[in-house]
Amino acid sequence: MCSPISNSWLNMYNIFFINTPSDSRAEKLRQSLDIAVEDLMLSIVFHDGVAITDGIDASSVAIYFGNSNIVNDSACSSYTEIALAHGVPLIPVIDDETLRKQQTHQDLSLLKSMTWSTDDAVPDELTSTILEVLGITEQDRKVFISYRQSDASAVAGQLHHALAENRFDIYLDRFQSAVGDNIQEQI
Repeated sequence: MCSPISNSWLNMYNIFFINTPSDSRAEKLRQSLDIAVEDLMLSIVFHDGVAITDGIDASSVAIYFGNSNIVNDSACSSYTEIALAHGVPLIPVIDDETLRKQQTHQDLSLLKSMTWSTDDAVPDELTSTILEVLGITEQDRKVFISYRQSDASAVAGQLHHALAENRFDIYLDRFQSAVGDNIQEQI
């Protein structure tokens, strides 16, 4: 069953379940994502069975766990429409591709869905898609440090070290280039 939320959800990364999946599926997905981001020291907040309203930041994704019971649920249909209207990325997850029409809201008919059978482990593709939508993949963690060597060299080095420990891909000229290298070409 779906229920509304307030505009105060401003956590770093938010995953909204438009309808509440079974406890085992929700826990499996939580564990899969927690393992995927544990080395990055990031926090993902899960919101079960809630609607998306104004105030949700760009680091949010909605997961629609389709089943034949919620296709005609007016609250879930409304929340699906709100998510789409607010530009919140929405990932439909269904049990069986052959039952797609019976398990998804009509507004999701053009969205690619993920298939996840109830008893199976979380598909790697689902975990990686969620992380990609949230901007948490390694390729999204690139940083260029611009600084003035005369007064910020030490701080730039400390920042480089701290970011590298958290698995960012950092470009800092003194670590990535040798004397005589063309820095413009390297960037």
